[in-house]
Amino acid sequence: MPKRPEQSGRIRKLLQDFFDGIATLRSRPKTSILVLLAIVLQNVLIGLRFFIAAKMIGAEMSVSLLLLLAPLANLTGFVAITPGGVGIRETLMGYVTYAIGDSFSYGAFVGTVDRALLLAVVSVVGGACFLLVWRRVKRAGVRGTELAK
Repeated sequence: MPKRPEQSGRIRKLLQDFFDGIATLRSRPKTSILVLLAIVLQNVLIGLRFFIAAKMIGAEMSVSLLLLLAPLANLTGFVAITPGGVGIRETLMGYVTYAIGDSFSYGAFVGTVDRALLLAVVSVVGGACFLLVWRRVKRAGVRGTELAK
């Protein structure tokens, strides 16, 4: 029976990487603050998206709850069991909403409406960007064949 590699080597490497990251953060405080501000801004904007989704379904949810759900939505992207965390994010949002004292269905539905809105925006903006790049590539291809003559 083959032997498994020693786990302590992996854990030691993870800890070393963690402490190296902490040392990097301490050596560059301005960059660390900018990254922290970017993360906070991202979570505030996600909370704003959730606020818009809640208003669309007629749910009255507190701003603090929406700001609590924002990092949760981000974290489910990292530990996604399903592609894109489909269903996982919405379920966790429903449970957190229920634990705070609101309706489970509000949290789950806000997550679903947010995902649908995000999909629509990405489709429209992505389609427009695709057409822009396609035209430029097509134009460059025509110029490239003229230069080859």
